[in-house]
Amino acid sequence: ASERGRILKGALAYTAGVLVCFGVLAGVVVGIKAAGRDVGWGFQFQDWRFVLTLAVAIWLFSLALFEVFVITLPGMTAADTAGRAGGYWGSFYSGAFSVLLATPCTAPLLGSAMGYAFSQPPVLIVLFFLTVGLGLALPFLLLGFFPGALKWIPKPGNWMIVFREAMAFLLAGTVVYLLDILYYQIGEGLFAVLWYLLLAAMAAWMYGKFANPTCSTGRRRVFAIVALALLIGPLPWVLASGEAGQAKRAADVQATDEEGADPRTGFFRFSPARIERAIRAGKPVFIDFGARWCATCRVNEEGVLYTKTVREAFERHGVMPFHADFTNRDPVIAEWLRRYRRAGVPLYLFFRPGEPEPHIFPEVLTTEMVLRELEKAVGPLAP
Repeated sequence: ASERGRILKGALAYTAGVLVCFGVLAGVVVGIKAAGRDVGWGFQFQDWRFVLTLAVAIWLFSLALFEVFVITLPGMTAADTAGRAGGYWGSFYSGAFSVLLATPCTAPLLGSAMGYAFSQPPVLIVLFFLTVGLGLALPFLLLGFFPGALKWIPKPGNWMIVFREAMAFLLAGTVVYLLDILYYQIGEGLFAVLWYLLLAAMAAWMYGKFANPTCSTGRRRVFAIVALALLIGPLPWVLASGEAGQAKRAADVQATDEEGADPRTGFFRFSPARIERAIRAGKPVFIDFGARWCATCRVNEEGVLYTKTVREAFERHGVMPFHADFTNRDPVIAEWLRRYRRAGVPLYLFFRPGEPEPHIFPEVLTTEMVLRELEKAVGPLAP
């Protein structure tokens, strides 16, 4: 009975972490809307400082899983680290952390629902966020109420160490993914971020080696202060480098040729005026609304839209493809998303000749799906 209660409390703590984090996001959304600004799902990833913070946090979690240092959560003593109270706090923070990693894009099912919810009064926005959070935590709640399902999990053993280390590599891979996003946001400022991650690793190693519970109190304090200085000291330099890199990156994008298609993807840069002219001229137009931080967008682009098959189909059908990059905040793209009742990316529009309203694709694409819609619009490919 006590074991059953512990499992249930852990599931409830995880759910609480999910709901608290979604509640905070809902509050931020309501606040931004009250200030008269547009906001959409995944908006936090448009701020490179948020992406940097998330990358550093995940990097430190990865090092902790490799046992470079031990994370002591608030309210825990050294004796609690492996105990029940620490486990509940850990479950709570795991729930909150899962929300931060799960909110970049709206695929596969939330796009239209979010577009509706974000246009509603504050109470309904909060209710929507909490409902999504409850859905995210539901599998854990079910395990908490029906712990018998845990019998399918192998008994504790060496596999847990292997699993923990595998998860550490997975988190390190997530950091690489976030660094890729940062490069598209701050360009050369990424080099300062890489140096900072190295210093953060050194701080974590120093804390784990010389400020662990087995060391004397005085020694722990000294090395904890040094480790903290390594984390905090370089931040002004990193932030300044990021701001400068972001400004240079934006200037470079503006200087690129808007008329020519990207040679790698075959897509033109998003231009409402040019899109309008193409539609008036009777040309079929495809618009890809995506972002570097949206994993579904990237899978759709690299696995479908940028493939040789689809690019050749676009060319042979005379389709003009445009890419609307929402990696950074763009009020024009935000307006288009809102026009088609979407709160975030991905969104795929196909304007057929002679039809005033576009065909809206599902948020997960397949090559066959795109080719089928092209044939509906302008006929089958010539043999």
